[in-house]
This record gives sequence, structure tokens and C-alpha cells, in this order.
Amino acid sequence: LVYADGHGTYSYFYPSINGSWLISETFRDNMPRWISFMKLRASLAQVGNDTQAYYVNSAYKLYQMTNAAGGNYYATELPNTTYSQNLKPERKTSWEVGLDWRMFHNRVGLDATYYKENTRNQIMEVRIPSVSGYSNALINAGNIQNEGFELVLNAVPVKSASFQWNTNFNFSTNTNKILELADGVEEIRIGGDFSTPSPVLIVGQ
Repeated sequence: LVYADGHGTYSYFYPSINGSWLISETFRDNMPRWISFMKLRASLAQVGNDTQAYYVNSAYKLYQMTNAAGGNYYATELPNTTYSQNLKPERKTSWEVGLDWRMFHNRVGLDATYYKENTRNQIMEVRIPSVSGYSNALINAGNIQNEGFELVLNAVPVKSASFQWNTNFNFSTNTNKILELADGVEEIRIGGDFSTPSPVLIVGQ
């Protein structure tokens, strides 16, 4: 995201950290015998994204045309997208906590995870009135949140020297919500045009 005049963002820093606590090892001598394994884990991470190379510095568009005699010639046209001169890279911050629990010599297991992630400054191309001289604008758009819970239960009801039966049950839920868009903007239309139906991003939905 570096502009032709030299300003912009030259590099991005996206850190991450994670850790776990083996509870069953810490309290190994005091754990009930039916608990085989117990681990608490947590992580915090950031990832990022920008737009394609040179996109914010594009000028005239070159294209090829064919005349009536079958000959080819080249022409140029003005771009139909305007770009913010201060685009920021997208940044997704996510964190999660989880519990891994195994019981009865690993015959029953539970894996529970809660996560939350927020994506800020998404780079979006949105439609704008053509009277502006452009039909699209490339902007940073606010804060999109995903939040959810995952639960996995696995069990080995039958286990012998010649036969083993494994079962797994999974439950998950995810909630997606738009917390913010651009400053002063409550909704953004994505794709299409102003005369046809198209997806709309609305704050709070």
C-alpha cells in the first residue's frame, strides 16, 4: 500500500502468541484416576491483507479493439475506480480459549473452544453515484465480528483386541455482525448497481 508519491505503508507487523497448561501434569498426584488428560489452551493472533500490487497507483487502462477491417488497435480509458489516498491494510485480530479433557483411559473426550475475531479496515470496492466521475470507490470499511463456540465429544463405547467403535459428536455456533463501517456510513451496497438488487452491509446486522 505504497502510493506513487512515496507515502503509504511499507511493512506490516502481525504478532501472535499461544500457550497451554497441562493441568493433568501439574496435579498429577492429586488427580482422580478417571481423569486421563486435561489441558487448558489460549491463543491471540493477528493476520493481515492488502490489495493487489500497484492497484492503488493505476492510471489509464489499456485495452485492445478490432476495427471493421479486422485490424487491431489499442486504446486507453480513464479508470472507473477512485482510491483513498490513505488506505490501511486489513487487520484481523482473533483470540480463543479451549479445554481438552480425556477421561476413563481416553475412552471419553471433550474438546470445547470459544473464539472471537474482529476484522478491521477491510479493503472494499463499493458502488458510488456515477455523477462523481467514477462508478466505484476503494475504501477501508470498519469492524466485522465473528464469535462462536465449538464443542466436540468423542467416545469409544466398545473396545477389544479385534474391534473398536469410535463415535464423535460436534456442535458449533457462529454469529457474524457488522459493528462499524466507514466514518459516517451506516450501510454499503456491494456489487450490482442502483437499479438491481445487491447485497447491502448494514451496521448492527
